[in-house]
This record gives sequence, C-alpha cells and structure tokens, in this order.
Amino acid sequence: MEDAVQVRTLKAFVEGYVFNEAVMACEQAKSSTPFKWNGGKSTSVIGLNSVKLDKYTVSASYTLVADSVYCDYDPIKRKAEIGSSFLERE
Repeated sequence: MEDAVQVRTLKAFVEGYVFNEAVMACEQAKSSTPFKWNGGKSTSVIGLNSVKLDKYTVSASYTLVADSVYCDYDPIKRKAEIGSSFLERE
C-alpha cells in the first residue's frame, strides 16, 4: 500500500472513532453558547488538526461546528472546549 493511502485510511479511521466521542463531549461541555450537533440546522466537521505548542509538545484537536458554535475536542485529554480554537477564525 502506498504511504499516502495508508495515511488517509488511518486518518479516516481515527476521525471516525473520535467523531462520536467529540459530539458527546461537545454537547455536554458547559458553555454560555450551548453546542447542539443533534438537531443543529447547520453542522460541519473541520476535522482532526495537530498544533505544535512548542518544540516538544504537539496537541491534537478535533473541531466541529454547529450553528456557528465551534467546539474543539482534545482526543488525548478527552476534553471539549466551546468557542475556542487553536485555529485562527474569522
């Protein structure tokens, strides 16, 4: 198998696995702007991102958007944060 195909397959598997956890964590996260994936009018998956915090630390973030409310889920810490992100947002 070609490397690029293996990486895409692995990424799809990881994202599929993380997706359900992320939705549950995001919907349960305490926030003044509640995150509602189920029943949301406009939902999208930004997906799995990695952010290099410093020379030794890379943090993973799985980002979902529901009705303009962003939620970042950390699959390692299993923690969701509403309305914040490592990514620059407009």
